[in-house]
Amino acid sequence: MTPVASCSAAVTGTAATLSGLTPGTAYTWKTYSDSTCTEANKLASVDFTTAAAVIWTATLTVGNDSEEKSRGYKPSDPGDNPGMLSPSTIAYGGATYTVARIQHTLSATYFQVTGTPAVSTDLKLCLDGTAAGTKAWLDGTVKSFTGGGAWVLDQTVKAALVESSASCPAGAGTKPTATLSASAVTSTSAKLTATSHPLVITLRQTSPTLGDCGAFDEDSLTPGTTYTVKSYPDGACAETPLASVTFTTPPAVTLAATDVTDISATLTIGEHTGQWWHRRTSPTPAGTCTAVGADTATASLTGLAANTGYTFKAYSDSGCTTELASVTFTTPPARVSNLKVASAKAALALSWDAATGATGYEVQWKSGQEAFSSSADPARHATTTGTSYTISGLEAWRQYTVRVRATAPDAPAGAWSGEGTLAASGLDKVTGVTVSAASAGNALDVGWTAVMGAARYVLTWKTAQEDYADAPSTSATGASHTIPGLTAGTEYMVVVQAVDASSRTGPRSDEAKGTPTAPAAALAAGDVRDTGATL
Repeated sequence: MTPVASCSAAVTGTAATLSGLTPGTAYTWKTYSDSTCTEANKLASVDFTTAAAVIWTATLTVGNDSEEKSRGYKPSDPGDNPGMLSPSTIAYGGATYTVARIQHTLSATYFQVTGTPAVSTDLKLCLDGTAAGTKAWLDGTVKSFTGGGAWVLDQTVKAALVESSASCPAGAGTKPTATLSASAVTSTSAKLTATSHPLVITLRQTSPTLGDCGAFDEDSLTPGTTYTVKSYPDGACAETPLASVTFTTPPAVTLAATDVTDISATLTIGEHTGQWWHRRTSPTPAGTCTAVGADTATASLTGLAANTGYTFKAYSDSGCTTELASVTFTTPPARVSNLKVASAKAALALSWDAATGATGYEVQWKSGQEAFSSSADPARHATTTGTSYTISGLEAWRQYTVRVRATAPDAPAGAWSGEGTLAASGLDKVTGVTVSAASAGNALDVGWTAVMGAARYVLTWKTAQEDYADAPSTSATGASHTIPGLTAGTEYMVVVQAVDASSRTGPRSDEAKGTPTAPAAALAAGDVRDTGATL
Protein backbone atom coordinates (compact mmCIF):
# COMPACT_ATOMS: atom_id res chain seq x y z
CA MET A 1 0.00 0.00 0.00
CA THR A 2 1.39 3.40 -1.03
CA PRO A 3 2.25 5.54 2.10
CA VAL A 4 0.32 8.82 2.47
CA ALA A 5 2.19 12.07 3.19
CA SER A 6 1.43 14.20 6.23
CA CYS A 7 -1.28 16.87 6.12
CA SER A 8 0.39 20.27 5.60
CA ALA A 9 -1.17 23.74 5.82
CA ALA A 10 -1.11 26.15 2.93
CA VAL A 11 -2.42 29.66 2.36
CA THR A 12 -5.03 30.14 -0.30
CA GLY A 13 -3.68 32.15 -3.22
CA THR A 14 -0.05 31.14 -2.70
CA ALA A 15 2.01 28.28 -4.19
CA ALA A 16 3.02 25.29 -2.10
CA THR A 17 6.47 23.83 -2.74
CA LEU A 18 6.82 20.03 -2.70
CA SER A 19 10.25 18.60 -1.92
CA GLY A 20 11.83 15.22 -1.27
CA LEU A 21 10.03 13.62 -4.17
CA THR A 22 11.44 10.55 -5.95
CA PRO A 23 12.62 11.04 -9.53
CA GLY A 24 10.60 9.37 -12.22
CA THR A 25 7.71 8.62 -9.86
CA ALA A 26 3.97 9.07 -10.38
CA TYR A 27 2.21 11.05 -7.61
CA THR A 28 -1.34 11.99 -6.65
CA TRP A 29 -1.70 15.17 -4.54
CA LYS A 30 -4.95 16.46 -2.88
CA THR A 31 -6.12 19.66 -1.14
CA TYR A 32 -8.56 19.78 1.81
CA SER A 33 -10.57 22.42 3.70
CA ASP A 34 -9.61 21.17 7.15
CA SER A 35 -6.34 20.62 8.99
CA THR A 36 -6.87 16.89 9.28
CA CYS A 37 -7.12 16.32 5.51
CA THR A 38 -10.15 14.10 5.77
CA GLU A 39 -11.48 12.71 2.52
CA ALA A 40 -14.89 14.20 3.17
CA ASN A 41 -13.35 17.67 3.08
CA LYS A 42 -11.34 17.14 -0.17
CA LEU A 43 -11.31 20.20 -2.40
CA ALA A 44 -9.37 18.94 -5.47
CA SER A 45 -6.67 16.53 -6.62
CA VAL A 46 -3.88 16.37 -9.23
CA ASP A 47 -1.80 13.51 -10.75
CA PHE A 48 1.77 14.07 -11.99
CA THR A 49 5.04 12.21 -12.51
CA THR A 50 8.39 13.58 -11.46
CA ALA A 51 11.08 13.82 -14.06
CA ALA A 52 13.43 10.82 -14.44
CA ALA A 53 16.77 10.87 -12.83
CA VAL A 54 18.59 10.99 -16.14
CA ILE A 55 22.33 10.34 -15.92
CA TRP A 56 23.21 10.47 -19.60
CA THR A 57 21.48 10.95 -22.97
CA ALA A 58 23.06 10.64 -26.37
CA THR A 59 22.28 10.14 -30.04
CA LEU A 60 23.63 6.98 -31.64
CA THR A 61 24.11 6.93 -35.44
CA VAL A 62 24.30 3.30 -36.44
CA GLY A 63 27.34 2.15 -38.38
CA ASN A 64 28.37 -1.29 -39.61
CA ASP A 65 31.55 -3.26 -40.13
CA SER A 66 32.90 -4.01 -43.59
CA GLU A 67 31.63 -7.60 -43.49
CA GLU A 68 28.08 -6.63 -42.52
CA LYS A 69 28.25 -8.68 -39.33
CA SER A 70 27.55 -5.95 -36.77
CA ARG A 71 25.60 -2.71 -36.40
CA GLY A 72 25.98 0.09 -33.89
CA TYR A 73 28.93 2.03 -32.49
CA LYS A 74 32.47 0.78 -31.95
CA PRO A 75 35.17 3.36 -32.70
CA SER A 76 37.95 0.77 -32.39
CA ASP A 77 36.40 -1.38 -35.12
CA PRO A 78 38.52 -1.35 -38.29
CA GLY A 79 35.37 -1.50 -40.41
CA ASP A 80 34.35 1.08 -42.95
CA ASN A 81 31.75 2.75 -40.73
CA PRO A 82 32.15 2.44 -36.92
CA GLY A 83 29.12 4.63 -36.27
CA MET A 84 28.84 7.78 -34.13
CA LEU A 85 27.74 8.49 -30.55
CA SER A 86 27.24 12.05 -29.30
CA PRO A 87 28.14 12.58 -26.56
CA SER A 88 30.21 9.45 -26.08
CA THR A 89 31.15 10.29 -22.44
CA ILE A 90 29.07 9.75 -19.30
CA ALA A 91 29.49 11.86 -16.15
CA TYR A 92 28.54 9.99 -12.99
CA GLY A 93 29.57 10.34 -9.35
CA GLY A 94 32.27 12.89 -10.17
CA ALA A 95 33.95 10.57 -12.73
CA THR A 96 33.80 10.46 -16.51
CA TYR A 97 33.30 7.25 -18.46
CA THR A 98 33.72 6.71 -22.23
CA VAL A 99 31.44 4.42 -24.15
CA ALA A 100 33.70 1.91 -25.93
CA ARG A 101 30.95 0.06 -27.77
CA ILE A 102 27.23 -0.27 -28.06
CA GLN A 103 26.78 -2.85 -30.74
CA HIS A 104 24.49 -5.54 -32.14
CA THR A 105 26.06 -8.49 -33.98
CA LEU A 106 24.70 -11.61 -35.63
CA SER A 107 25.06 -13.55 -32.38
CA ALA A 108 24.93 -11.09 -29.44
CA THR A 109 24.75 -7.47 -28.22
CA TYR A 110 27.51 -5.57 -26.39
CA PHE A 111 27.69 -2.48 -24.20
CA GLN A 112 30.95 -1.42 -22.52
CA VAL A 113 32.50 1.70 -21.01
CA THR A 114 36.03 2.55 -20.01
CA GLY A 115 36.94 4.69 -17.02
CA THR A 116 37.38 4.43 -13.24
CA PRO A 117 36.28 3.83 -10.66
CA ALA A 118 34.10 0.87 -11.60
CA VAL A 119 30.50 1.48 -10.55
CA SER A 120 28.58 -1.52 -9.27
CA THR A 121 25.28 0.34 -9.01
CA ASP A 122 22.56 -0.96 -11.31
CA LEU A 123 21.36 1.61 -13.81
CA LYS A 124 18.76 1.37 -16.55
CA LEU A 125 19.86 1.53 -20.21
CA CYS A 126 17.23 3.05 -22.48
CA LEU A 127 17.12 2.86 -26.26
CA ASP A 128 14.51 4.91 -28.11
CA GLY A 129 12.45 5.23 -24.92
CA THR A 130 12.44 1.48 -24.20
CA ALA A 131 14.33 -0.19 -21.37
CA ALA A 132 17.17 -2.36 -22.71
CA GLY A 133 18.23 -3.78 -19.33
CA THR A 134 19.08 -2.78 -15.75
CA LYS A 135 22.68 -3.66 -14.93
CA ALA A 136 25.91 -2.23 -13.60
CA TRP A 137 26.63 -0.64 -16.96
CA LEU A 138 29.51 1.45 -15.60
CA ASP A 139 31.62 -1.34 -14.12
CA GLY A 140 33.81 -1.60 -17.25
CA THR A 141 32.84 -5.13 -18.27
CA VAL A 142 31.08 -6.13 -21.48
CA LYS A 143 27.36 -6.55 -20.99
CA SER A 144 24.55 -7.54 -23.31
CA PHE A 145 21.38 -5.55 -23.81
CA THR A 146 18.01 -6.30 -25.37
CA GLY A 147 16.98 -4.81 -28.71
CA GLY A 148 19.13 -3.59 -31.54
CA GLY A 149 18.29 -6.46 -33.86
CA ALA A 150 16.30 -4.19 -36.17
CA TRP A 151 18.95 -1.47 -36.41
CA VAL A 152 19.81 -0.37 -39.93
CA LEU A 153 22.75 1.58 -41.28
CA ASP A 154 22.58 5.36 -40.59
CA GLN A 155 19.60 4.96 -38.28
CA THR A 156 19.66 7.28 -35.24
CA VAL A 157 18.84 5.86 -31.80
CA LYS A 158 18.12 7.85 -28.63
CA ALA A 159 20.25 6.30 -25.87
CA ALA A 160 20.07 7.10 -22.14
CA LEU A 161 21.17 5.89 -18.70
CA VAL A 162 18.77 6.61 -15.84
CA GLU A 163 18.39 5.53 -12.27
CA SER A 164 17.15 1.99 -12.04
CA SER A 165 13.79 3.06 -10.65
CA ALA A 166 13.27 5.85 -13.15
CA SER A 167 11.33 5.71 -16.40
CA CYS A 168 13.07 5.91 -19.75
CA PRO A 169 12.92 9.31 -21.43
CA ALA A 170 10.38 9.43 -24.21
CA GLY A 171 11.42 9.86 -27.83
CA ALA A 172 13.08 7.90 -30.60
CA GLY A 173 15.53 8.49 -33.40
CA THR A 174 14.94 8.24 -37.11
CA LYS A 175 15.24 5.24 -39.42
CA PRO A 176 15.92 5.43 -43.19
CA THR A 177 13.31 3.88 -45.45
CA ALA A 178 14.18 0.29 -46.33
CA THR A 179 14.59 -0.43 -50.02
CA LEU A 180 15.00 -3.63 -52.02
CA SER A 181 16.42 -3.46 -55.54
CA ALA A 182 17.29 -5.93 -58.31
CA SER A 183 20.35 -5.61 -60.52
CA ALA A 184 22.37 -7.78 -62.92
CA VAL A 185 19.10 -9.39 -64.01
CA THR A 186 19.61 -12.24 -66.49
CA SER A 187 17.16 -14.79 -67.81
CA THR A 188 17.88 -17.11 -64.85
CA SER A 189 19.31 -14.95 -62.06
CA ALA A 190 19.31 -11.55 -60.39
CA LYS A 191 21.20 -9.81 -57.61
CA LEU A 192 18.90 -8.42 -54.90
CA THR A 193 20.32 -5.64 -52.74
CA ALA A 194 18.65 -4.63 -49.46
CA THR A 195 19.48 -1.17 -48.08
CA SER A 196 18.48 0.19 -44.68
CA HIS A 197 17.64 -3.32 -43.49
CA PRO A 198 18.50 -5.21 -40.31
CA LEU A 199 21.53 -7.50 -40.33
CA VAL A 200 19.41 -10.62 -40.84
CA ILE A 201 16.42 -10.58 -43.13
CA THR A 202 14.26 -13.10 -44.96
CA LEU A 203 13.22 -12.86 -48.61
CA ARG A 204 9.99 -14.25 -49.93
CA GLN A 205 8.62 -14.47 -53.46
CA THR A 206 5.04 -13.25 -53.66
CA SER A 207 4.58 -13.25 -57.45
CA PRO A 208 4.01 -14.97 -59.86
CA THR A 209 3.35 -17.52 -57.11
CA LEU A 210 3.63 -17.26 -53.34
CA GLY A 211 6.83 -18.95 -52.25
CA ASP A 212 7.80 -20.34 -48.89
CA CYS A 213 9.24 -17.96 -46.31
CA GLY A 214 12.99 -17.74 -46.95
CA ALA A 215 12.94 -20.08 -49.97
CA PHE A 216 13.55 -17.50 -52.71
CA ASP A 217 16.61 -18.45 -54.80
CA GLU A 218 17.88 -15.57 -56.90
CA ASP A 219 20.02 -17.93 -58.98
CA SER A 220 17.18 -20.22 -60.11
CA LEU A 221 14.79 -17.92 -61.93
CA THR A 222 12.62 -18.63 -64.96
CA PRO A 223 13.29 -16.71 -68.18
CA GLY A 224 10.68 -14.15 -69.26
CA THR A 225 8.97 -14.02 -65.84
CA THR A 226 7.90 -11.07 -63.67
CA TYR A 227 8.78 -11.54 -60.00
CA THR A 228 7.78 -9.65 -56.86
CA VAL A 229 10.00 -10.29 -53.85
CA LYS A 230 9.52 -8.88 -50.36
CA SER A 231 11.88 -8.58 -47.41
CA TYR A 232 10.97 -9.34 -43.81
CA PRO A 233 12.69 -9.38 -40.43
CA ASP A 234 14.51 -12.65 -39.86
CA GLY A 235 11.98 -15.46 -40.41
CA ALA A 236 9.01 -13.17 -39.76
CA CYS A 237 7.12 -13.38 -43.04
CA ALA A 238 3.83 -12.92 -41.19
CA GLU A 239 4.83 -9.37 -40.26
CA THR A 240 4.58 -6.28 -42.42
CA PRO A 241 7.27 -6.47 -45.13
CA LEU A 242 10.19 -4.11 -44.86
CA ALA A 243 10.46 -3.50 -48.63
CA SER A 244 9.63 -5.08 -51.97
CA VAL A 245 10.90 -5.13 -55.52
CA THR A 246 9.35 -6.17 -58.84
CA PHE A 247 11.49 -7.12 -61.82
CA THR A 248 11.22 -9.14 -65.02
CA THR A 249 13.77 -11.64 -66.24
CA PRO A 250 14.47 -11.36 -69.97
CA PRO A 251 13.76 -14.29 -72.27
CA ALA A 252 16.52 -16.86 -72.42
CA VAL A 253 19.22 -16.23 -74.99
CA THR A 254 19.07 -18.90 -77.68
CA LEU A 255 21.68 -20.18 -80.12
CA ALA A 256 20.68 -22.21 -83.16
CA ALA A 257 22.60 -23.85 -85.99
CA THR A 258 20.92 -23.62 -89.40
CA ASP A 259 21.86 -24.30 -93.02
CA VAL A 260 24.11 -27.11 -91.81
CA THR A 261 26.12 -28.77 -94.58
CA ASP A 262 29.07 -31.13 -94.48
CA ILE A 263 31.48 -28.16 -94.45
CA SER A 264 29.55 -25.15 -93.11
CA ALA A 265 26.71 -23.89 -90.92
CA THR A 266 25.14 -20.64 -89.71
CA LEU A 267 24.87 -19.69 -86.02
CA THR A 268 21.85 -17.54 -85.11
CA ILE A 269 21.54 -15.90 -81.69
CA GLY A 270 18.14 -14.93 -80.31
CA GLU A 271 16.94 -12.68 -77.49
CA HIS A 272 20.26 -10.85 -77.33
CA THR A 273 21.29 -7.29 -78.11
CA GLY A 274 24.79 -5.95 -78.43
CA GLN A 275 28.00 -7.56 -79.52
CA TRP A 276 28.65 -11.24 -78.90
CA TRP A 277 31.38 -13.79 -79.45
CA HIS A 278 31.35 -17.49 -80.31
CA ARG A 279 33.76 -20.39 -79.95
CA ARG A 280 33.81 -24.09 -80.77
CA THR A 281 34.12 -26.12 -77.58
CA SER A 282 33.78 -29.58 -79.16
CA PRO A 283 35.58 -31.34 -80.74
CA THR A 284 38.66 -30.39 -78.78
CA PRO A 285 40.91 -28.52 -78.84
CA ALA A 286 38.57 -25.55 -78.56
CA GLY A 287 38.44 -23.03 -81.37
CA THR A 288 39.29 -19.35 -81.21
CA CYS A 289 37.02 -16.75 -79.60
CA THR A 290 35.43 -14.96 -82.58
CA ALA A 291 33.66 -11.59 -82.42
CA VAL A 292 30.29 -10.89 -84.07
CA GLY A 293 29.03 -7.37 -84.74
CA ALA A 294 26.64 -5.68 -82.32
CA ASP A 295 23.88 -5.50 -84.94
CA THR A 296 24.45 -8.98 -86.36
CA ALA A 297 22.46 -11.97 -85.18
CA THR A 298 24.18 -14.56 -87.37
CA ALA A 299 27.68 -15.91 -87.82
CA SER A 300 28.95 -18.16 -90.60
CA LEU A 301 30.91 -21.29 -89.75
CA THR A 302 33.25 -22.73 -92.36
CA GLY A 303 35.85 -25.46 -92.51
CA LEU A 304 33.66 -28.05 -90.80
CA ALA A 305 34.17 -31.78 -91.30
CA ALA A 306 31.53 -34.16 -92.62
CA ASN A 307 29.62 -36.41 -90.19
CA THR A 308 31.12 -34.71 -87.12
CA GLY A 309 29.46 -33.58 -83.88
CA TYR A 310 30.08 -29.96 -82.87
CA THR A 311 29.27 -27.75 -79.88
CA PHE A 312 29.46 -23.99 -80.26
CA LYS A 313 28.83 -21.48 -77.47
CA ALA A 314 27.94 -17.79 -77.50
CA TYR A 315 29.52 -15.39 -75.02
CA SER A 316 29.05 -11.80 -73.92
CA ASP A 317 32.76 -10.99 -73.58
CA SER A 318 35.84 -11.04 -75.77
CA GLY A 319 37.52 -13.62 -73.55
CA CYS A 320 34.66 -16.10 -74.09
CA THR A 321 34.20 -16.61 -70.34
CA THR A 322 30.58 -15.47 -69.75
CA GLU A 323 28.38 -17.94 -71.58
CA LEU A 324 25.07 -16.81 -73.09
CA ALA A 325 23.88 -19.98 -74.83
CA SER A 326 25.14 -23.09 -76.63
CA VAL A 327 24.13 -25.35 -79.48
CA THR A 328 25.16 -28.88 -80.43
CA PHE A 329 24.75 -30.27 -83.94
CA THR A 330 26.16 -32.90 -86.29
CA THR A 331 27.20 -32.22 -89.84
CA PRO A 332 25.86 -34.57 -92.55
CA PRO A 333 28.01 -36.67 -94.85
CA ALA A 334 29.26 -34.97 -98.00
CA ARG A 335 27.04 -34.60 -101.06
CA VAL A 336 27.10 -37.52 -103.52
CA SER A 337 28.89 -36.63 -106.74
CA ASN A 338 29.52 -38.13 -110.18
CA LEU A 339 26.19 -39.97 -110.38
CA LYS A 340 26.03 -42.23 -113.45
CA VAL A 341 22.89 -43.90 -114.75
CA ALA A 342 22.85 -46.77 -117.25
CA SER A 343 19.80 -48.47 -118.77
CA ALA A 344 19.10 -52.17 -118.40
CA LYS A 345 16.10 -54.29 -119.27
CA ALA A 346 13.26 -53.00 -117.03
CA ALA A 347 15.96 -51.54 -114.82
CA LEU A 348 18.43 -48.70 -114.28
CA ALA A 349 21.99 -49.27 -113.04
CA LEU A 350 23.34 -46.46 -110.85
CA SER A 351 26.87 -45.74 -109.66
CA TRP A 352 28.54 -42.80 -107.89
CA ASP A 353 31.68 -41.72 -106.05
CA ALA A 354 31.99 -42.48 -102.33
CA ALA A 355 30.95 -39.52 -100.14
CA THR A 356 33.07 -38.44 -97.18
CA GLY A 357 31.49 -39.43 -93.88
CA ALA A 358 28.95 -41.77 -95.44
CA THR A 359 28.16 -45.22 -94.07
CA GLY A 360 25.22 -45.76 -96.42
CA TYR A 361 23.19 -44.20 -99.20
CA GLU A 362 19.53 -43.53 -99.98
CA VAL A 363 18.33 -43.85 -103.58
CA GLN A 364 15.10 -42.28 -104.83
CA TRP A 365 13.48 -42.36 -108.26
CA LYS A 366 10.34 -41.08 -109.89
CA SER A 367 8.66 -41.00 -113.27
CA GLY A 368 6.89 -38.22 -115.12
CA GLN A 369 5.21 -35.71 -112.81
CA GLU A 370 5.59 -37.87 -109.70
CA ALA A 371 7.28 -36.35 -106.66
CA PHE A 372 10.29 -37.90 -104.98
CA SER A 373 9.11 -39.71 -101.85
CA SER A 374 10.41 -42.19 -99.32
CA SER A 375 6.88 -43.55 -98.85
CA ALA A 376 5.70 -43.80 -102.46
CA ASP A 377 3.58 -46.74 -103.53
CA PRO A 378 4.84 -48.58 -105.48
CA ALA A 379 8.20 -48.13 -103.78
CA ARG A 380 10.36 -45.39 -105.22
CA HIS A 381 13.25 -45.56 -102.78
CA ALA A 382 15.96 -47.91 -101.50
CA THR A 383 19.04 -47.94 -99.29
CA THR A 384 22.45 -49.46 -99.85
CA THR A 385 25.88 -49.45 -98.23
CA GLY A 386 27.81 -49.55 -101.52
CA THR A 387 28.37 -46.98 -104.24
CA SER A 388 26.16 -48.63 -106.82
CA TYR A 389 22.58 -49.82 -107.04
CA THR A 390 20.32 -51.35 -109.69
CA ILE A 391 16.68 -50.29 -109.70
CA SER A 392 14.75 -53.26 -111.07
CA GLY A 393 11.12 -53.92 -111.90
CA LEU A 394 10.71 -50.74 -113.91
CA GLU A 395 8.39 -50.24 -116.84
CA ALA A 396 10.17 -50.80 -120.16
CA TRP A 397 10.87 -47.71 -122.25
CA ARG A 398 9.58 -45.43 -119.47
CA GLN A 399 11.78 -42.55 -118.38
CA TYR A 400 12.79 -42.26 -114.76
CA THR A 401 14.62 -39.55 -112.80
CA VAL A 402 16.95 -40.67 -110.01
CA ARG A 403 18.95 -39.07 -107.19
CA VAL A 404 21.16 -40.29 -104.33
CA ARG A 405 22.24 -38.95 -100.96
CA ALA A 406 24.67 -40.14 -98.29
CA THR A 407 23.56 -41.23 -94.81
CA ALA A 408 25.21 -41.98 -91.46
CA PRO A 409 23.92 -42.97 -87.99
CA ASP A 410 23.09 -40.07 -85.64
CA ALA A 411 23.70 -37.54 -88.40
CA PRO A 412 21.40 -35.74 -90.82
CA ALA A 413 21.37 -37.05 -94.36
CA GLY A 414 23.64 -35.38 -96.85
CA ALA A 415 22.48 -33.16 -99.69
CA TRP A 416 20.90 -34.87 -102.68
CA SER A 417 23.09 -35.49 -105.70
CA GLY A 418 22.32 -33.99 -109.04
CA GLU A 419 19.49 -35.77 -110.83
CA GLY A 420 19.89 -38.24 -113.68
CA THR A 421 17.13 -39.10 -116.17
CA LEU A 422 17.04 -42.18 -118.39
CA ALA A 423 14.49 -44.69 -119.73
CA ALA A 424 14.47 -48.28 -118.60
CA SER A 425 15.09 -50.54 -121.57
CA GLY A 426 12.73 -53.13 -123.05
CA LEU A 427 15.62 -55.06 -124.52
CA ASP A 428 18.31 -57.08 -122.83
CA LYS A 429 21.83 -55.87 -122.73
CA VAL A 430 23.91 -57.27 -125.55
CA THR A 431 26.34 -59.89 -124.25
CA GLY A 432 29.10 -62.06 -125.62
CA VAL A 433 30.76 -59.27 -127.59
CA THR A 434 34.03 -60.33 -129.25
CA VAL A 435 36.44 -58.16 -131.24
CA SER A 436 39.28 -59.43 -133.46
CA ALA A 437 41.43 -58.12 -136.31
CA ALA A 438 39.88 -58.74 -139.71
CA SER A 439 42.04 -60.65 -142.17
CA ALA A 440 41.45 -58.00 -144.79
CA GLY A 441 43.44 -55.55 -142.68
CA ASN A 442 42.57 -52.15 -141.22
CA ALA A 443 39.30 -53.62 -139.92
CA LEU A 444 37.80 -55.38 -136.89
CA ASP A 445 35.44 -58.36 -136.88
CA VAL A 446 32.80 -57.93 -134.13
CA GLY A 447 30.42 -60.66 -132.96
CA TRP A 448 27.81 -60.95 -130.22
CA THR A 449 24.94 -62.98 -128.87
CA ALA A 450 21.61 -62.17 -130.50
CA VAL A 451 19.02 -60.42 -128.31
CA MET A 452 15.40 -61.49 -128.40
CA GLY A 453 13.20 -58.74 -129.80
CA ALA A 454 16.03 -56.96 -131.56
CA ALA A 455 15.37 -55.79 -135.13
CA ARG A 456 18.93 -54.58 -135.62
CA TYR A 457 22.06 -53.57 -133.71
CA VAL A 458 24.10 -50.39 -133.41
CA LEU A 459 27.88 -50.66 -133.09
CA THR A 460 29.89 -47.73 -131.75
CA TRP A 461 33.69 -47.61 -131.64
CA LYS A 462 36.32 -45.19 -130.43
CA THR A 463 39.95 -44.88 -129.43
CA ALA A 464 41.09 -44.32 -125.87
CA GLN A 465 41.27 -40.56 -126.36
CA GLU A 466 37.73 -40.25 -127.77
CA ASP A 467 34.29 -40.22 -126.16
CA TYR A 468 31.35 -42.41 -127.18
CA ALA A 469 29.15 -39.36 -127.58
CA ASP A 470 31.27 -38.19 -130.50
CA ALA A 471 32.30 -41.63 -131.79
CA PRO A 472 31.22 -43.13 -135.15
CA SER A 473 28.62 -45.88 -135.28
CA THR A 474 26.99 -48.21 -137.76
CA SER A 475 24.02 -50.54 -137.93
CA ALA A 476 23.89 -54.30 -138.47
CA THR A 477 21.01 -56.73 -138.77
CA GLY A 478 22.80 -59.91 -137.82
CA ALA A 479 24.88 -60.91 -134.80
CA SER A 480 28.17 -59.95 -136.41
CA HIS A 481 29.72 -57.12 -138.36
CA THR A 482 33.06 -55.95 -139.73
CA ILE A 483 34.13 -52.38 -139.05
CA PRO A 484 36.36 -51.23 -141.95
CA GLY A 485 38.58 -48.20 -142.41
CA LEU A 486 40.43 -48.37 -139.10
CA THR A 487 44.06 -47.63 -138.39
CA ALA A 488 46.29 -50.63 -138.06
CA GLY A 489 48.05 -50.91 -134.72
CA THR A 490 45.54 -48.64 -132.86
CA GLU A 491 43.42 -50.13 -130.09
CA TYR A 492 39.67 -49.57 -130.43
CA MET A 493 36.88 -49.93 -127.87
CA VAL A 494 33.55 -51.27 -129.19
CA VAL A 495 30.06 -51.40 -127.67
CA VAL A 496 26.90 -52.90 -129.16
CA GLN A 497 23.25 -52.03 -128.52
CA ALA A 498 20.11 -53.83 -129.61
CA VAL A 499 17.37 -51.79 -131.34
CA ASP A 500 13.75 -52.92 -131.60
CA ALA A 501 11.34 -52.46 -134.49
CA SER A 502 10.25 -49.10 -133.08
CA SER A 503 13.85 -47.88 -133.16
CA ARG A 504 14.09 -47.94 -129.36
CA THR A 505 17.66 -48.58 -128.30
CA GLY A 506 18.59 -50.99 -125.54
CA PRO A 507 21.48 -50.68 -123.07
CA ARG A 508 25.06 -50.72 -124.16
CA SER A 509 27.02 -53.92 -123.98
CA ASP A 510 30.16 -54.14 -121.93
CA GLU A 511 33.09 -52.62 -123.73
CA ALA A 512 35.22 -54.95 -125.85
CA LYS A 513 38.67 -54.06 -127.27
CA GLY A 514 40.57 -54.97 -130.41
CA THR A 515 43.47 -53.79 -132.60
CA PRO A 516 43.32 -54.05 -136.43
CA THR A 517 46.35 -55.23 -138.41
CA ALA A 518 47.77 -54.05 -141.71
CA PRO A 519 46.68 -55.92 -144.93
CA ALA A 520 48.82 -59.02 -145.76
CA ALA A 521 51.39 -58.64 -148.66
CA ALA A 522 50.27 -60.35 -151.96
CA LEU A 523 52.15 -61.44 -155.18
CA ALA A 524 50.30 -62.39 -158.42
CA ALA A 525 51.48 -63.48 -161.92
CA GLY A 526 49.77 -62.17 -165.03
CA ASP A 527 50.19 -62.14 -168.81
CA VAL A 528 51.78 -65.55 -168.63
CA ARG A 529 53.32 -66.73 -171.96
CA ASP A 530 55.51 -69.60 -172.93
CA THR A 531 58.50 -67.48 -172.51
CA GLY A 532 57.44 -64.87 -169.85
CA ALA A 533 54.89 -63.39 -167.34
CA THR A 534 54.07 -60.20 -165.47
CA LEU A 535 54.23 -60.01 -161.62
